[in-house]
Amino acid sequence: MVHDVKASKVLLLVFLIISSLCAINTNPVKSQSYGTIYINTDGSVSSSDNSTIPILQVGNVYTFNGSIFDYSIVVQRDNIVIVGSGLPG
Repeated sequence: MVHDVKASKVLLLVFLIISSLCAINTNPVKSQSYGTIYINTDGSVSSSDNSTIPILQVGNVYTFNGSIFDYSIVVQRDNIVIVGSGLPG
């Protein structure tokens, strides 16, 4: 019984040491975005880098018709629909 308690304490100590080492060496990965696409309150579409934006707008429906893999999207307009075209990026 005494050996079981000592073994439990040793295992707990090993677990805590390993856990603390993992926490120390863990760094968050920051997303790399090359620009931002804005759907503005007036419905217009713009980008932070003034590039051509692969979005087709018809009324309140915005369809991505190209790759936006490297962009963040900020939507400032209410009551819109965003559709992906399904095209490979």
